[in-house]
Formats: sequence, structure tokens, C-alpha cells
Amino acid sequence: ARGRDFAWYRIQVRPLPRPGRAASLWTVGDITAERERQENVFQELQHAIDYLDHAPAGFLSIDPTGAIVYMNATLAAWLGYDLAVVGPGGPHLSEIAPAADALIQNAGLPGEVRTDRFDLDLRRRNGHPMPARLYHRVAFGKDGKPGASRTFVINRSAGAESDEPQRAAEVRLARFLNNSPIAIATLDRSGRIARANASFARLFGTLPRHAVAESAAGAEEPNFAESVVERDRPALDAALAKAASGLSEIEPIEVMLVGNANRSARVWLSTAGGEGAPGQGQEEADREPLILYALDTTAQRQLEQQIAQTQKMDTVGQLAGGIAHDFNNVLQAIIGYSDLLLASHKPTDPAFQDIMQIKQNANRAAGLVRQLLAFSRRQTLRPEVMNVGEALSELTLLLKRLLGERVGLDLKHGRDIWPVKADVNQFEQVIVNLAVNARDAMPGGGRLLIRTANVLDPGAAAKPDGRGGAPAGDHVLIEVLDTGEGIPPDLMEKIFEPFFTTKEIGKGTGLGLSTVFGIVKQSGGTIDVQSTVGEGTSFRIYLPRHEPAALPEPA
Repeated sequence: ARGRDFAWYRIQVRPLPRPGRAASLWTVGDITAERERQENVFQELQHAIDYLDHAPAGFLSIDPTGAIVYMNATLAAWLGYDLAVVGPGGPHLSEIAPAADALIQNAGLPGEVRTDRFDLDLRRRNGHPMPARLYHRVAFGKDGKPGASRTFVINRSAGAESDEPQRAAEVRLARFLNNSPIAIATLDRSGRIARANASFARLFGTLPRHAVAESAAGAEEPNFAESVVERDRPALDAALAKAASGLSEIEPIEVMLVGNANRSARVWLSTAGGEGAPGQGQEEADREPLILYALDTTAQRQLEQQIAQTQKMDTVGQLAGGIAHDFNNVLQAIIGYSDLLLASHKPTDPAFQDIMQIKQNANRAAGLVRQLLAFSRRQTLRPEVMNVGEALSELTLLLKRLLGERVGLDLKHGRDIWPVKADVNQFEQVIVNLAVNARDAMPGGGRLLIRTANVLDPGAAAKPDGRGGAPAGDHVLIEVLDTGEGIPPDLMEKIFEPFFTTKEIGKGTGLGLSTVFGIVKQSGGTIDVQSTVGEGTSFRIYLPRHEPAALPEPA
């Protein structure tokens, strides 16, 4: 071993083909120097890991899904985690940084290296916040997909920095911006984003690019206009021009956001004002002269559309109700005179069948009038306490005849269904109308399921038009599900409108679902519909639970 206490050898044995006598070839090589080099590399690697683990700054790496693939010992100690639990199956980014959605990058330019700075609160294992500054770098491959991040973390807790007043002020400002529900960003005069808070990233999904790879040199910061649909960009450009010119009073603008989610936002623009810091060049001072504020108005816009739809439905209902009352008076006169004529004719008279046909057609028209009155909520209901399960059981034979042989019927009742107060005849009409629609949606056959259940108060308010999910309060759910063709999304908002139908001329009046809507709403309930094209449709009716009035206590 030439003076060494030990040596490493690699021994290889290879059999040799030799007739009549087995033989093998042995090769012995001294690999001591190679092993020493490997051990030196391993020791250097261990030292590097030790240096990184015990550096006075935190370090972590997250993959594109937000899973933490590495965390150094310093950051783990700050957050109160055991390093043994960090890794696959360990804490997720959302657990240590709930407001850091923007750290997860989905796509970038091929070869781009993007570096962002974030001032935010990390969450310790005990739930307490830890103010931190993150320098977050992500490299994108040739396909534009991100790799694991390299994220440097500076602890900005009290006592961690020498300039305490400045640190405290910066932490307060960072918390104010990142915890604000309002999206805030600074822009240059052309609308390119310079800085943005967490709410901005959540709403628009766009953050500034602070560094790029050499292959992507010259790449510009993202322009805010890229987040807005094409038709709203002229209004945005006009507002940007007003803000850049120094105007202080700029009307907010409503914009639709790009993507398939049909989202919208209200945007305010103003000038930042002020001068650059001493020693700051004019070019740098002008980098972010505009401030943008934005609120997500998607839910508000949908609510306004629902209210407008409700007002339209009420207007149509009032018109239909007025016409129906006048028309009903004429029909009752026709039916009355028909009865008088029938009483003065024998069944064998030639005119008897003609008079009977007049009466039958008048009765059909009267049925349409009743549907119009139900839709307009002017028909007098006779509510009574009823058991939904019993009412459905009595309808079973009628429903089977209506559905025919190719559509199977299943009834599933929940246990101890609460009583409701409704007009039994109108309730039956609702179920029959839904069943007929389901049958027509399954021309090749299928299954119709009607099930009931008690729904405890979920604390969710119903939509203002009487449609929506489970409303507040205890309700009985009647769900009608079919396996039919489904309703296309563009027709969903129209199905409850009177006279709207997709059936052929002569096969539908367009009053079936509008009648269902009117009866359910007049009964104090709500109705919700969900449908998938090619899979089927589900109508959910919620009727309020009937609570018997408490008897007065005896004196």
C-alpha cells in the first residue's frame, strides 16, 4: 500500500472458455486515489450542505405544484418545523405562505430566468406570522415550463435587522399591501407593470419580470392590457393617457378579463405624483408613475344580471297575468255556452260532436291560461300540510304511463322527510312537467330518478330570483335527475322564460318550466338546475320545512 495504513482495490473476475479445464481471469487494480477523490467530493458536498443549512438566511425550493422539495435548517427553525418532515408528503407552500400564490409560476418564455422580490408574512407552525423578504428565482426550460425554484428568505422579525424603524415601517407597508383585498400595482406610462401585490397576482395572474436569461434579453415587463379583452383596451388606453398626463379625476372603467372564466374587474388609475429620491435618475423615477387599483366585480356583475332577469320575468309575468285573466273570462263564456248547446242536443245530433270539439278546445286553452296564471303568481293556491313522499307515491302510476316503456323510473325517499306546506295539485303539476321534459330529453330511452331528502340550514342565501343552491333555513329537497341529452350552457339562462322552447312547433308551448318556476317561487321555495351536455340534467327543488305553530301555554 506504499506507506498507507490501508488501500482500496477493485477485483474483477471473468471466466475463460477453455476446453477440458475451467479457468478464470482475475484483474486487480489499486483504486485508492479514486476513492480518496470521491471521499473529498463527498466531504465538500457535506460542507456545502452544512454551510447552506446553517447560513444566517433561509432557503427553500418549491416545484411548480407548490410542493416544498427543500428547506434549509435555518428556515425550518424559524418556522418551527422538523427537517425530517420536509420533503415528499411534508408541508406545502400554502401552509407556510398562504398569501404567496404568485410564487407558483405556470409558464414563461423559453430559457427565461425570472426573479421576483416579495415582502410578505410566512406562517410559523404555531400559527404566528413571520415577516419575511423573499428573493424568488425560477428558471424556465426550452418548452417554457418552470423548474424548481431557488428562494432566498430574509427574516424581518423584530431584532433581525439593525435599522429597526425602517424595518418596522417596511413590514407594515408590505402587510398593508399584500393583505389588502384590493389589487394594487404600479405601472409605467405605457401600462407595463412595475410592482404588484398578492391580490393583483390572484386577480390578473400577472407579475413583473425582474430578470431574464441572456437568451431572453430585452424581454419587457408584462403590459396590463394583456389581461384585458380586446374590446375593452381602447377605454383602458384612454384612462392610461389621462393618468399619464397628470389628471387627478379619472372615472373608473369596467373591463372583462381574458380567459374562459367570464371574469370582470373595476379599475381605477391615478398618477403617483412626487419626485424621485435624491440621486435617483429621472429615467428610474419615471419607471412607475401610475398607480392602478382594481376590484373583482365578477360576482357583482352576475348578481346584477340575475336581478335584471328577475325584473324581466316579473314584467312578463304581470303582462301574462293580465292577459290571462281577460282571456279566461272569454273562455269561461265559450265553455258555458257550449254546455248550454250540449244540453239542448242529443249525442246523435250531427252538431253534437262539433259542439263537444269547441268545448274541448276551450278547455285546452283554459289549461294554458292556468299555466300563465301560475307563472305570474296570480293563481290562487290552496296550500296544505303535505308529505312529499306520499304525494310522489300517488303519482307513480301516472308518471310511468307518461314516461313510457323506454324510460325507467326510480323513486328514492330519505328517512323521516319533514312536512311541507304547498298546494298538492300544483306540486303534482311541477313533478309532471319536469318528468315530461325529462322524457322528451331521452328519445332513445334512459332513467329518471326522483329522490327526496331533508336539508339542514347551510347558512347560504338563495339567489334573488328564487334560483340557486340550497337556501337558508331547513328545507325539503326534491331532486329530479335524468340521463338525457343535457342543456347547452347558452340556453341555461333562458329555460325558465315563458314561451321559450327548443321543441318542434306544435310539440311544446314553452310554459312548462316557467310554470314550474312560478309555482315553486309562489310556494316559498327555490329551484336550481345543473346540466351536462350528453350526460343529463338535475332539477333541485327546495321547499321550506313546515313548523307547526306553537300552542299557547295555559294560563
